[in-house]
Amino acid sequence: MAVGLSSLPTELICHILLFLTPKDLCRCAITCKIVRVAAQNSVHIQYKLELYAQGLNETDAMGADSISVVRKMCSLKSLVSLWRSSFHVNTVFQDVVTSDQHFLESQSVKCGTLWVRRTNSLLIRDCKKKTKHPHVWPEHDLFKQPRHPHGLIMHSVVFDPLQDLVVAVSSPPVFNLDDAQQDHLVFWVEFWLASSQLPHPESACTSLECRHPYEFPTLDTYLVRIVGRPAICGDRIVVLYCTKHRTSWNNTASNMFIQVIDWRKGHVERGMNYMQVYI
Repeated sequence: MAVGLSSLPTELICHILLFLTPKDLCRCAITCKIVRVAAQNSVHIQYKLELYAQGLNETDAMGADSISVVRKMCSLKSLVSLWRSSFHVNTVFQDVVTSDQHFLESQSVKCGTLWVRRTNSLLIRDCKKKTKHPHVWPEHDLFKQPRHPHGLIMHSVVFDPLQDLVVAVSSPPVFNLDDAQQDHLVFWVEFWLASSQLPHPESACTSLECRHPYEFPTLDTYLVRIVGRPAICGDRIVVLYCTKHRTSWNNTASNMFIQVIDWRKGHVERGMNYMQVYI
């Protein structure tokens, strides 16, 4: 298979791959380097795999929510139409993201859209059009819980351009343990429309409080830390965090947990423990 594909132009390989189902496409990308490289360089294939990751494809569209299907398909077609069919390297635009690299987080790109959190703001830039100005969110609009009783501080922001979704995560600076309270707040999640900074019409609520039952509420030293940034996969938001505490042998025990959030239904699943380490 690799010998035959290697003699074909990359653009032709991409057109051939588009006839495959998303599941077969994933299998080919795993086993064949040529397919994997072609898929990484084709925005058409990336959009197809993105819809598949969200549980949506054209074969089962009739059985899904018709409004959601039409919105996603129209978004897919409009975004694909903006992408150049040529694979030649061209400079679309040059822009200044920030003048101070110390206040710049790692940048992320998805479906031809770049976003990066800067000093006191989030910048969203369409990389396909040089004439389109970047969209900037002030930080106080991203995190709308400054007066929360726990005094939440900003942690991270992620953006899904296909769903026009921004997710902001904040957490308490200090975790006070109370024996009378079994569940404690570990982080707060907010979700908004990226284009208008309004509540997302497909979400049952604009924010959710994620709590965690402490295994050892009598311990004085108990730390909670969110690991990395949350991941968006369709209607699910996945947040990874770890807890640390001192054992009776004066060792440090660390547990890793995952909380899965259904942002459309406004439901938070309980924290799932999948790793325990003793230091």
